[in-house]
Amino acid sequence: MSTLQQQQQQHGAEEAQPRVYRCLTIAGSDSGGGAGIQADLKTFAARGVFGMSAITAITAQNTTGVSGVLPIPPETIQAQIEAVLSDLGADAIKIGMLGSKESIEAVLGSLARFYPPAPLSADDADASSAPQPRRELPPIVLDSVMVAKGGQPLLDESAIAHLPAILRYARLVTPNIPEAILLLEHLAPCAPKKEKRVATTVQHVREVAAELAECLRVHHQYTGAVLVKGGHLEEERRKRHVSDDGEPGEEDAVVVDVLCDGEGRLFEYASVRVHTRSTHGTGCTLSSAIAAELARGRDLEAAVRKAVRYVHGAILHAPAPDDATATTPLPALPSPYALGSGHGPLDHMWKLKPLLRSATGAAGPVAPGSSHDFGAELWTSIEGVFEKIIAHPFIQGLTSGELPEDVFKFYIVQDMHYLREYSRILALLAAKADCNAGMLLFLESAKSIVGGECAMHLQFCREWGMMAEADDAAAGLASLLEAHPASPTNMLYTSYMLRIGFDRPYYEGVAAVLPCAWIYNEVGHYLKSKGSPHPQYARWIETYGSEEFSATTKSLIEITTGVAAGLGDEQRRRMRECFVQTSKFEYMFWDMAHTKQTFPI
Repeated sequence: MSTLQQQQQQHGAEEAQPRVYRCLTIAGSDSGGGAGIQADLKTFAARGVFGMSAITAITAQNTTGVSGVLPIPPETIQAQIEAVLSDLGADAIKIGMLGSKESIEAVLGSLARFYPPAPLSADDADASSAPQPRRELPPIVLDSVMVAKGGQPLLDESAIAHLPAILRYARLVTPNIPEAILLLEHLAPCAPKKEKRVATTVQHVREVAAELAECLRVHHQYTGAVLVKGGHLEEERRKRHVSDDGEPGEEDAVVVDVLCDGEGRLFEYASVRVHTRSTHGTGCTLSSAIAAELARGRDLEAAVRKAVRYVHGAILHAPAPDDATATTPLPALPSPYALGSGHGPLDHMWKLKPLLRSATGAAGPVAPGSSHDFGAELWTSIEGVFEKIIAHPFIQGLTSGELPEDVFKFYIVQDMHYLREYSRILALLAAKADCNAGMLLFLESAKSIVGGECAMHLQFCREWGMMAEADDAAAGLASLLEAHPASPTNMLYTSYMLRIGFDRPYYEGVAAVLPCAWIYNEVGHYLKSKGSPHPQYARWIETYGSEEFSATTKSLIEITTGVAAGLGDEQRRRMRECFVQTSKFEYMFWDMAHTKQTFPI
């Protein structure tokens, strides 16, 4: 039996030969790789679609700016589009930088040829020609690249009047705030002339999105939706946490994008603002991510929601120097943690990296090497949870150095409570292990926690004066933990794992303890790539971003996938449930520390 036949029997013919989704990007290039078709193709790959391209302009640019632009002749643009559509086809199309009315006309010519409107009646059809099958127009996302983040125009003013013809084909247009206002000024012929319009609040953005959608519908027969991107807006702050007494807690700075769909309904997408200069290509990436989701058959609102979350993660994971915030000067030389010395690119592959590193032999966070193994299934099941962990202000505060020290102290003491129980659970799993490898690994892990992580925590407490240097470690720890009881979330988390360890089969216990190591390993390497100006936070990061911790985590993953290999579907399902549950507890633990949670009574 061939390898392919074996795979088909194991995974099913449908999984062995999955549907190929296709996306075409029509846009300019970016020699620096952060925007344009380079960003689009990376995004398509990351979102699981096959990417194709038609280049409208070649640029010479890097993270500091654009030094040259060479427009592609219109006939060449048309030839690229038609070569792709005539053979490969497309499930969605993203249109980006066009630059001139000649480029717009070239794109229009290709769209009209391949996706002609249906005849209004039988009399409109050419009776002398044989009936031809009519291609269905795929969803088109128009990223109206008109104004750069710095305010520089990117589209000839004479070309703006030609945009409505493209818009009639589009399912969605994605202007930033200055572009949306510019479109309103040029495309609302009956609108009274006003002073230069400025949007400074989310309410203004809502109004602009609704007004632009109505203008395009009434004056230009546009039936699609408008997504106004809020990155240019001054900081919006929103309540994110709830305190123990039920009152609204602290505020976070957020970016708010507003979608007005074809029926005039408004949707908002708020993301915690990331203070970084690594935002080059954000607009290109968002529009291509939406196109990829539409190609996969998602409805518009779901496509936008998923794309916004993906882009937020790509910004969070973007390579950047320690001081690369939006308010600091550009560094004189590139940092080892940065790409370029200006406004750097996003990390388009951030969601795939945990599943790729071990396959390529790269140092850093660990993951199973095959997308079909059980470890990959587990990680995929918590991608959303991990994204929220990385975005949490506790994690972001560690790398910025702005996390209040009293919050970190609270976390360290709570973590000592947790680690003491966690080591007991590992010892219990060692006793239940059905192989020597599992028994030894869990025993060594329990020993490592007591002698390694707990030792680091105790040293922190001595430095803070919470324990005397001469204190006996065991007695000092007992006294410290008695003075600072475990939080409700801490007790809930450890009680859950103890119950699984005692009452449930060994394989469920193995899955339940894995997220602690795996998530900390990923968090540690994420933070290590960013660094921290705070010396104690940097020491903590170094521990969980170390190769030793990665090696232990990799062994735990291998034990877990090895156990799962001999189980049936129902048993593996229960393993996934345990893994997902304790991953959610991991998020709750960070949040508990950030709010310094205690019993309310």
